[in-house]
Amino acid sequence: MKKIFLPFVCFFLLAVSHYNASAQPAGSLDPAFNSTGYYIHDFGFQDNLNQIILQPDQKILATGVALSSFFTGELEVLRLNTNGVPDVNFGTNGVFAYPGSGETYGYAIALTPDNKIIVGGIYFNVETDYTADLLLIRLDQSGNLDPTFGTNGAIVVPLSPFDDYLQALAVQPDGKIVVSGTLGETAGFELRNAPCIVRFLENGQLDTAFGTNGVVKFTPEAIDNELTSCMVQPDGKIVASGHFEAEFVGYSNFDILVVRVDENGIPDATFGVDGRVVTPVNGGVDDAFGMDIDNQGNIYVSGFTTLPVTLELDMVLLKYLSNGQLDPDFGIAGLVTFNAQPYDVANDLVIQPDGKILLAGSIGGAFLDPKSFALWRYLPNGSPDLTFGSTGHITTDVFAGSMHEFNTVTLQNNGNIVAGGKGFNGTGNDMVVVRYLNDLNTGINPLSPVNNALVYPNPSNGSIILNLTQIPAFETAVFAVYNLQGSMVAQQTVTLQNARYINLHLPAGAYVYTLTTDKLTHTGKLCVLH
Repeated sequence: MKKIFLPFVCFFLLAVSHYNASAQPAGSLDPAFNSTGYYIHDFGFQDNLNQIILQPDQKILATGVALSSFFTGELEVLRLNTNGVPDVNFGTNGVFAYPGSGETYGYAIALTPDNKIIVGGIYFNVETDYTADLLLIRLDQSGNLDPTFGTNGAIVVPLSPFDDYLQALAVQPDGKIVVSGTLGETAGFELRNAPCIVRFLENGQLDTAFGTNGVVKFTPEAIDNELTSCMVQPDGKIVASGHFEAEFVGYSNFDILVVRVDENGIPDATFGVDGRVVTPVNGGVDDAFGMDIDNQGNIYVSGFTTLPVTLELDMVLLKYLSNGQLDPDFGIAGLVTFNAQPYDVANDLVIQPDGKILLAGSIGGAFLDPKSFALWRYLPNGSPDLTFGSTGHITTDVFAGSMHEFNTVTLQNNGNIVAGGKGFNGTGNDMVVVRYLNDLNTGINPLSPVNNALVYPNPSNGSIILNLTQIPAFETAVFAVYNLQGSMVAQQTVTLQNARYINLHLPAGAYVYTLTTDKLTHTGKLCVLH
């Protein structure tokens, strides 16, 4: 019987919390992840990891680029098992590489409703004029190109005769693929990047019912503009963020840009001005890289602002209401800034289930000076969460005295934090994935029979009651308890009755229990306190 249940219990353990997080503060490296808390992948020269997502089984998918010593790029997709080692059943020893017939760069990754893997990036036409085009590829769960998508699993889309860049993507519930980035256009003798949102059908063809032939363009006023994040709201509207350059005024002037279009690609008139919100912070160079949307439709973006005179970069976090206005009750008039060193930049963010805002990026010196991986956490009102590190942020160095940069962050089902980016190993950059413990879901709310709970009280002092009124009739059942390493630590056979007292002689901690009859198996979490 134990042999039958153990695989299910092991899978369940991957989905429940690491309860030893309660013994270590949030933001501590998770030693169960590759024995160190981090995984380093060196493709040989200069490597950069741009985005991480999680599969339903909590395996980690990451995409980025590996540059050769000749600085030619190759799109890479890496899959790690939940313990932080490469999944050898994916691609070649855990890696899929897509050279194509030109240079390729991976910037974004997402799952389709049937768990195929969509990767977006840039394709450089090295055999012709070396212009950049949008690139999408689709892989199956084994890391093979899906021949039913585009041409042999890939599509290359030139939106203009100039450079076009894909920076982010999202997949709608109907399988359509939304991407954001830029397309090239001319204004007189000036070549400009126009922020754009593009939608593709599930098979990779442009969705001509969206915008104009699949494309929504926001007219630029100056040269440098981009959309580096995009998300699809539950109502089908699409939100994207990045930066917008104001008309030339003697120096560069980038402002934070957030746009929203409806499901047909029409700019949302209820959001800002014609679907566009432009926010200057310090009147110089401001940029947004990360974005997330909470359950109320509020939009959070993160990035940096440049200080006057010193030109130091301060981390910024902004909260917009669903109409595009800054939330006056968040931070200072909707804005949070952070200044610790000359370089403080947040490249990504995620809203935790408890409403706290988690950001990832870098903290360190200017230019080529050493920088550390950085995580920040803020309360829902924009105040630093002082339970996260000593001042609401933590830093991590994988390579001593070197350059580190997080580009992406996400949360596993148990609340643990997975972040990725690059670190300089002394001769080149390596892809780095780091996992941290978190303090989400480390407690179990007390339950009672009115909640139809099988086990109560929970947490308990070791003496529990089995509430069997919800269980179909049986002659006998086996109640078993496992520790978080998957070993059985208690077992008892029970007979048919409404309730039964059981005394568990177990140390304080978190466990998984199973109740097995000839008709079903019930599994749950159990917390023992003393």
